[in-house]
Amino acid sequence: MADTAFAAKEAVGGMAEVALGKMAAAKGADSKVKDFGKMMVMDHGKANAELMTIAKGKHIALPAGLDAEHQAKSDSLSKLSGKGFDKAYVDAMIDGHKKTLSLMQAEASNGKDAELKAFAGKTAPVVQHHLEEIQKIHDGLK
Repeated sequence: MADTAFAAKEAVGGMAEVALGKMAAAKGADSKVKDFGKMMVMDHGKANAELMTIAKGKHIALPAGLDAEHQAKSDSLSKLSGKGFDKAYVDAMIDGHKKTLSLMQAEASNGKDAELKAFAGKTAPVVQHHLEEIQKIHDGLK
């Protein structure tokens, strides 16, 4: 995958994590889901800002909003509440973080741009941590 494609995919994924995190912090029934949502807003917000700075320096135009897939996920989650919301959000976070982790690992290993490669290498362990945390929440929701 080209570095510009990585940056664009990561930007959309990051924006989705922040948007859905805000939703979870507001709508989550379980306090762990609310707290995870707040962590998504903070951690992905920071990563998004860093990615924007790198992209701007390289004249890479990043998407300004969510793609159809992430918008559909946001729309479906916004219609849910209570335990139904928690379960759907947790499932979405597990799926999303698995995809993001493999995206980060691929860029860290195969990226051509040194700055984007370093960003991916530094961000991958954070995404791995998120995945482990959301798995624990998932197991606790049974």
